[in-house]
Amino acid sequence: MGRRLLITGSLISVGVLLGTAVVAHAEEDPVGIVGGKPSAEGVYPWMARLSMGCGGSLISPDIVLSAAHCFSGSDPVTAAIGKVRHSEGEKITGDQVRKGAGPEQSDWAVLKLSTPSAATSFVKLPADGSLDTSPSFRTIGWGATSEGGPQSEVLLEVDVPLVPEAQCGPAAQVEICAGDMDKGGIDSCQGDSGGPLLAGDVIVGLVSWGEGCARKGKPGHYAKVSAFLDDIRDAITELGGQQPGGGGGPTPTPSPTPTPGPTPTPGPTASPTASPSPTPDGGTPSDTPGPGDTD
Repeated sequence: MGRRLLITGSLISVGVLLGTAVVAHAEEDPVGIVGGKPSAEGVYPWMARLSMGCGGSLISPDIVLSAAHCFSGSDPVTAAIGKVRHSEGEKITGDQVRKGAGPEQSDWAVLKLSTPSAATSFVKLPADGSLDTSPSFRTIGWGATSEGGPQSEVLLEVDVPLVPEAQCGPAAQVEICAGDMDKGGIDSCQGDSGGPLLAGDVIVGLVSWGEGCARKGKPGHYAKVSAFLDDIRDAITELGGQQPGGGGGPTPTPSPTPTPGPTPTPGPTASPTASPSPTPDGGTPSDTPGPGDTD
């Protein structure tokens, strides 16, 4: 199992030569998306690059969601937020973190920023697990366009199809697997750890680990956010951070608006029936007996 950051120096060569998955640690140098394209400025204003070489997602003004395995050290972490070139992003230091146990268990972490970001748009948490089986997802990050390659100067994005749970492995209850199992060629990679797996504008997964990058028959593994929603919200409360807004999910199909029928044409107004004029003796001018009359 390899977490998605790149080990520095000679260890890179050893990992590549042995064909093994590269282990990710917070102190290692980053690389990223395979088979993708550059993202347009402003599409992902909540995307963050963390100083240890991971990705992250702003889910509220002062909370970044990332992966637990990114936070193995004690050095301060700075988030660069909102720009396709992370060197140009808004930079804020994180002051506290809470995290899960790590890959194949609960590979999530929340970083509380020392001051709120100026961003006004945030990625949505899922309301439940209904989007976890979407046919396709998008993942984004900075870095390698090939396994073991150099990192990208700009944010990259790639769409990856869902891999069935049966091919995902024993941790399918807490992971989503995605990638082209038949051909390979598209994937997150080292340096994308902690970055998002998206179903529309909802973050359903966090880049966690994989065997190499974009290999045929080897999916990318993403921590399933819906499996840890309560833990994530509890951690934000413990940190004193701002909770995200309401969860995202499928847009309900609106009920069809009934087509109004034709406006009925009003009929002729009936003339009021004149009240009978009383006769001089107070009787009713009619052959019909009045009330109280008897034959």
